[in-house]
Amino acid sequence: MSVPAFKHLETTLCDGVLHLQLNRPRKLNAINGEKYTAIAAALEWAATAEAVRVVVLSGKGRFYSAGNDLTDTMQRVMQEMSDRPDADIKDVLAECVAESMQVFRRFMEAIIRCPKVLMAAVNGPAIGIAVTTLGLFDFVYGSQDASIHCPFMKLALAPEGCSSVTFPAIMGPTMAHEILLEGRKFDAQRCRESRLFGDILPGTGEAFVATVLERAKAIAALPAEAVQDSKRLLRELPQPLLLETNAREIKLLRKRNATQEFYDAVTAFAQRKPTSKL
Repeated sequence: MSVPAFKHLETTLCDGVLHLQLNRPRKLNAINGEKYTAIAAALEWAATAEAVRVVVLSGKGRFYSAGNDLTDTMQRVMQEMSDRPDADIKDVLAECVAESMQVFRRFMEAIIRCPKVLMAAVNGPAIGIAVTTLGLFDFVYGSQDASIHCPFMKLALAPEGCSSVTFPAIMGPTMAHEILLEGRKFDAQRCRESRLFGDILPGTGEAFVATVLERAKAIAALPAEAVQDSKRLLRELPQPLLLETNAREIKLLRKRNATQEFYDAVTAFAQRKPTSKL
């Protein structure tokens, strides 16, 4: 069975396992609007493809993903300002972010609604949305050099990816607050202790990903209907809550995006790091 092409994603389908690899290594696999759309489209395709039983997500290169690509957003803002020189830059920034939220909503709902087993192979550092969505995966494995970081408060933002619900449920409120409010970085061992990672597997880079793929193939070899029925049972009650949580988080993010705090923070962050990510 052939797999459709998705921009900035390398895809392989073997033994019932669809491997989606984020493929912007020079940008540390930061996620822009095109990539949000591509991931959503790939998951929507996988949801109805009979040949797909497990979906594995990993990053190419040394990063899993540097999160949301703020550079992409700022470039859109500058383009809008060149077309509308009399506009207030804060209003333009809020408008651009609001437009991107439609793409983000589709991305999130594709993850939440996916009926196939979802497995994350965190092959290196993960930042922002690449971290918060881990709570929605059925299996999360980290390499020895994996780490997580959510600098939301430094950017005057708020938790996303349903993490306001999933993280306290997975690791308890104290660790969730350390990650989401304090912005503390966790190494792989700390992620395992917090139960965000199910396990830390040996190897780095492609060797680590290969180990995860072998685990995925073992699950794909199980009776397909039994696995899907069981996942449906496990997710049936949480799914409406997750969809509601996503809507509430997006509403708050839109509010935060319109504040002076956000404008000041994102401008300073972008000026300090030309290829800033979240």
